[in-house]
Amino acid sequence: MCNEAVSQQLIKWRRMFHRNPELSNQEKQTSNAIAGELEKMAVPFATFTRNFGLCAVIKGVHPGPVIAFRADMDALPIPECSQAAYCSQNSGIMHACGHDGHMAVVLGLAQMFMSVRSKLAGTIKLIFQPAEEDAPTGGASRVLSSGVLDDVSAIFGLHVWPDAPCGEIGIRVGSMMAASDRLTIRLKGKSSHAGKPQQGVDAITMAADVLEGLGHIVSRQLNPLSTATISIGTMHCGERYNVVADNALLEGTVRTLDESIRREMPKKIERLLAGMTTAQGGDYDLKYQFGYPIMTNWPEPTKLVITAAQKVIGKDSVHTDVHPELTAEDFSRYLEKLPGAFFWLGCKKDGDLYGGLHNPTFDMDESALFIGMKILYHTGLLALAHYNK
Repeated sequence: MCNEAVSQQLIKWRRMFHRNPELSNQEKQTSNAIAGELEKMAVPFATFTRNFGLCAVIKGVHPGPVIAFRADMDALPIPECSQAAYCSQNSGIMHACGHDGHMAVVLGLAQMFMSVRSKLAGTIKLIFQPAEEDAPTGGASRVLSSGVLDDVSAIFGLHVWPDAPCGEIGIRVGSMMAASDRLTIRLKGKSSHAGKPQQGVDAITMAADVLEGLGHIVSRQLNPLSTATISIGTMHCGERYNVVADNALLEGTVRTLDESIRREMPKKIERLLAGMTTAQGGDYDLKYQFGYPIMTNWPEPTKLVITAAQKVIGKDSVHTDVHPELTAEDFSRYLEKLPGAFFWLGCKKDGDLYGGLHNPTFDMDESALFIGMKILYHTGLLALAHYNK
């Protein structure tokens, strides 16, 4: 197939997935669609037990290492705000994080590697992973526990990135994306009549103090050169307008790029809560869940991606020292266990109508799909040669 035909096929696949998004752990139709496309290409594959993931295997005619690539499958519970002909047909659900594009890219890899199978020395594994958005658990740990990656020498992945122009990528050795931990705080007060607040313990007042205190942990208890955030995303307090609230539930996330800071965060938050609730006569429960680890690219695999990308888009378009982001990815779990690398694929779409990731107006410049596929394809060829030494 010519480059234009391949590019159009990637776009067709991406739009198919975009029209039919499914939430984490519900990717049945998505899995069936991927299976159907792999069958058309005569690519052998197996489905995971207890979830909707798939692993396609392309064995070269010559022995060699095993190189893996991963695409995530799930969408988000976000109503899409788009007039595109390919907008979501599932109410309240949208591929707002670009996983539709990731699946299209990896299907393209299947097509590319199948076309050169007679020349390959080694094996390519293509992982279609469910539940990337199911933080703090995620689907990567299930793939790892299945054993399907036990023989893999290196693993690679990408994420479409609307903050960067199409035709560019961002990558770095070391920490690139944050650890993402989940925080649940339940503040316990005592209800009373709003006209007699002295007879109660106001959970909303405690919540206000806690919100301010959490910010002070970042601004006053960490090195100013460190990078971390504590963000409260939901807060539910009280039952009635004229009753002092006896409860407040706060839920949020802690993001860090340093493992030592990450391990200290629960202690700092616990100390804050103990002091603030005791001072007001209340109490608290804290649930702190360690989620996705810091995503850390390995040096040699990163060099392979850089070399491949420079071949595809030129040296000036490959940014090799991007600033780390406090967004998170459960691809990080693979990189805890296996050599590998992950990069951001520029896909910014022209115009003011399009938001970023996790936004109801998100869309991408679909020409980025072909670029991403070619970079991963050439990365795979380089990796097969590198790990065959």
